[in-house]
Amino acid sequence: MPHFIGYLLLFLLPFSTVAQDSLLVPGQPKWFIKWNPLSLLDTESMFQISAEHRITKRTAIQAELGYGPPFLSSISPLNNGSLDHRQAWRLRMEYRLYRLRDSQKGRYWALEAFAMTVNGTRVIFIDTLLFPIHKRVLGGHVKAGIQRPFGRQTRFYYDFYAGLGLRYNHTFADPANGLPYIHPVGGWFDLYRPRNYLAPSVTIGLKLAYPLNGSA
Repeated sequence: MPHFIGYLLLFLLPFSTVAQDSLLVPGQPKWFIKWNPLSLLDTESMFQISAEHRITKRTAIQAELGYGPPFLSSISPLNNGSLDHRQAWRLRMEYRLYRLRDSQKGRYWALEAFAMTVNGTRVIFIDTLLFPIHKRVLGGHVKAGIQRPFGRQTRFYYDFYAGLGLRYNHTFADPANGLPYIHPVGGWFDLYRPRNYLAPSVTIGLKLAYPLNGSA
């Protein structure tokens, strides 16, 4: 996981040095705290929270951290395949450009990089053969979205987005009792079948947001 964090920070380093030619507008929120309820139903179910920080009148950066404890793995209707004692972590970093100046409201474009790691175990054939399974995923998306308050009399916002990109998946299994892992016949669509591949990626989501300071 520390290696993934380092890769993402390197991805966003150029954006952090953008010249501050547009001063922030007094009274506008600089921080948003967000929660993604749809992540509970993802292929890797997680609790996810994020923070958005405004850097100029039209730009912002967002960091998101997700954790999937073992009991969440049985919730998602999209989960194909299962692990015992599954734990998952996901980190997302995002750079945003809003269409409207002086506000973190309205439509925006975003560049996102993400990393995910999943660890668990799986029993094959007999109970004594407990194989550790690991999945590592790296990827990125170009996204379009809209962030607006639910109404004039509320400080709560919604943040809806969709995007396209690429992801690289590396899934592997450690030996058990000196024996190599053999994947069961017929498990071609199993999320945890050992394999390496690069594939197109689609992301869509809805976050609930709340400004921490300023007048929204």
